[in-house]
Amino acid sequence: ELLFSNLLSNAFAAQDKPEHQVRVWTWADEGRVGCCVQDNGRGIPQARLARIWQGLESTRRSEGGTGVGLGVVRRIVDAHGGTIVVTSEEGVGTEFTFSLPIEEKVTNISEAKSNRPKLVGGKRG
Repeated sequence: ELLFSNLLSNAFAAQDKPEHQVRVWTWADEGRVGCCVQDNGRGIPQARLARIWQGLESTRRSEGGTGVGLGVVRRIVDAHGGTIVVTSEEGVGTEFTFSLPIEEKVTNISEAKSNRPKLVGGKRG
């Protein structure tokens, strides 16, 4: 949820045109699922693209941006064994595309229940 929230909030915040658009599409293919979030906003300067994943890098600091969102996005994607790429052009827009491996299908519901983490002290652990 945080992955989508951060990408979408950045796309909407990049609005600098009256005809601002945000497009999202998803797919599943050969053991992976993917998503692309594209906007036609202000774009990310090329000099900043390499640093956007580091955290505290924001093109919107004057608007209250903290720069932590894309660092979180990268950590989530990495933690799930996925990949993420960004393309951007100033004045044209930005596109984030990520893919994640699909977990093995569970056909037996009792097997799925027995393999999930047990509740310990009110938390799954």
